[in-house]
Amino acid sequence: MNGINVTYSFVDDKWHFDDSLLAFQQNILTIAFVSNSDYSNFDGVQFGYTLEENGSKILGADLPPEGIRYQQVSKSPLVTESLLIGYNKLYKLTVYITRYNTITESTLEFTGPAPIQPFPSWTWQDNTWVSPVPKPQGPWDWDEKLQQWIRLESNFPYLD
Repeated sequence: MNGINVTYSFVDDKWHFDDSLLAFQQNILTIAFVSNSDYSNFDGVQFGYTLEENGSKILGADLPPEGIRYQQVSKSPLVTESLLIGYNKLYKLTVYITRYNTITESTLEFTGPAPIQPFPSWTWQDNTWVSPVPKPQGPWDWDEKLQQWIRLESNFPYLD
């Protein structure tokens, strides 16, 4: 699953980020809590997050919501949020937790990655991957071995 996994450890009172699976466009943000036991005590705990893109807030929440109280939770994520990450945009993810009237905050700054290179011969130009030979109009597939476009057979009764 593409995305950013954020974990707060009650053991060392620190936030931990794993953005090693961050990808172009579709991603998931997860926020989980871990402790020495199977459950984490959430008495009096509040937490939240914000995501900024090029300096503008695009996502965020303060939890738990008004009128809701978390008692305990397993190590499964409490937050699962869809993210659309654009290429070469600057992002800042800030997370915080308040417990015992102490705020622990942490920030991850990152740049949106480029889409995966479709073939080794393609080059990155003007924010897109470009084949060595321009694609003809219609249904064509790139053949990396031949370094050319191969016309796909018509899918009768559908027309090109």
